[in-house]
Amino acid sequence: MLPPREAGPAGRRRGHRCQQAEAYQDIYIPISAQAGRLLYALVRAIRPETVVEFGTSFGISTIYLAAAVTDNGAGHIYTTELSSKKVGRRRRTLPRPALPSRSRSWPATPCTR
Repeated sequence: MLPPREAGPAGRRRGHRCQQAEAYQDIYIPISAQAGRLLYALVRAIRPETVVEFGTSFGISTIYLAAAVTDNGAGHIYTTELSSKKVGRRRRTLPRPALPSRSRSWPATPCTR
């Protein structure tokens, strides 16, 4: 029989990440305009086929990344967020039509008790 999912060091780390996600679910953590321009410039210069963003929060950095992917004319952006509350807010503030068709956003494995 397999051990419970939360058992061992990996489970403890996951529990800690979930606690952090819950603690920060109401805190707006945007990047600065300067950092956004840097993200945009890096994606434009490197022209990656795939961009992965961990910790989307409310989607500010996603806007810069998606704009760069769109302006490159190729590539995909994938975003994740642990906090289901932030995922809901991001969906309201950055609706699907505002993102390029090459982008996908989904909640990470939800934190449940």
